[in-house]
Amino acid sequence: MRVSVRRMRAALKAARPLLDADWSDDLRAELGWLGRSLGPVRDLDVLLPRLRGLAADLPADERDAAEQLLGALDTEYAAARDEMLVA
Repeated sequence: MRVSVRRMRAALKAARPLLDADWSDDLRAELGWLGRSLGPVRDLDVLLPRLRGLAADLPADERDAAEQLLGALDTEYAAARDEMLVA
């Protein structure tokens, strides 16, 4: 969805000379807001699996620290997802 929002914003910008400026600018602003609402969840969707894979390869004595980090990021993900759903 984030890619679709970005593409719609780009299409509106490219077609700006053909569209009502107030309408297209307002719509682009709303799409920008939507894209920013989706961003944190998408970033963590990419980051968490990578970190989990790296944490699995850590020596046993370092895995606890990695699990604490992953737990904090899971909490951050849940909060970001809640905010995204409200948006």
